[in-house]
Amino acid sequence: MSLHQDTIAVIIAAYNAENTIAQAVSSALKQTIVSQVIVVDDASNDATSSNAQLADDGTDRLIVVTQAINQGPAAARNVALERVTANWFTVLDADDYMLEARLEKLLTLNNNEYDILADDLWLVREGESIDTKTSMLGIDAQSGISPLTLESFISGNIPQKDKTRRELGFLKPIIRMQALRDIKTYYDERMRLGEDYDLYVRLLANGAKAGLTPALGYVAIRRTDSLSGKHGHTDLQFLYESTRAHQKLPNLSSEAKHLMRQARSSVSLRYRWAKMIHDKKAKNLLGFLSCFLTSPKNIALLLSNLVTSILDRTMKPDSSKSPTVYTAQTNKVAK
Repeated sequence: MSLHQDTIAVIIAAYNAENTIAQAVSSALKQTIVSQVIVVDDASNDATSSNAQLADDGTDRLIVVTQAINQGPAAARNVALERVTANWFTVLDADDYMLEARLEKLLTLNNNEYDILADDLWLVREGESIDTKTSMLGIDAQSGISPLTLESFISGNIPQKDKTRRELGFLKPIIRMQALRDIKTYYDERMRLGEDYDLYVRLLANGAKAGLTPALGYVAIRRTDSLSGKHGHTDLQFLYESTRAHQKLPNLSSEAKHLMRQARSSVSLRYRWAKMIHDKKAKNLLGFLSCFLTSPKNIALLLSNLVTSILDRTMKPDSSKSPTVYTAQTNKVAK
């Protein structure tokens, strides 16, 4: 299949998004540089598919695929990627939207120099006006393109003492399809948490050139019931396994290896703490004890978390809040 030149495919994985999907699709179709908008309804039990179709503008650019079985966002995005004929793609979450000309601006700024070009995100709380937007990273609007290396990307996702984590894994860049094909494996379909981070690491480690610009119009809606904040120990296990796999990638710099060890340690603590809670509830003593097969530093933090949890329950027996979880890098609450 031949590729369209200088066009972008927007892929949207959607699950029970009937209230937001039309706005997402409409905002994608308003981008004149977009040749495809591919929605994959991941076995929703509401009107997601039909509402996506209602947003069609009659330009034959919208494709809606409905899956019979829910497989998660990574698998849904892979279904969409198999249908891409543009030479660029970008991800749009089903509950977010884009301002007009965002993608045109990105492609113009890129000037065929980068394989991955991301812009800062506008954050808006659910139900509030776009006028209340704030930028996620706080990049100066007058600054140009900043290089985004493998090392700076990983560093931006590791909790640091007295610093707010930059959460670069939340970025929604335009990505050259050839760079994706070069790594052969698209999204890791086991992952329901951190699948974007994993993909970006593998792309950058394979030599993809990336840049970062000020916010150009991706609007991320901050919802209190967001699925990104709801993950169990299995989701964290696959994220942990991905951080281990990253350390085996070829041609890594010494700095990248060091940062990957930090990233793995941080995720390891979160995973083991979640698994401890799960195994305690399941009365799985061996599983509970296996969580301590980690570094001495993480063992100390796990024990500290355990003591804190017990004290919290003793002092506040009616509290329904989740136990405080501390990270290896910051001793601050891990989200």
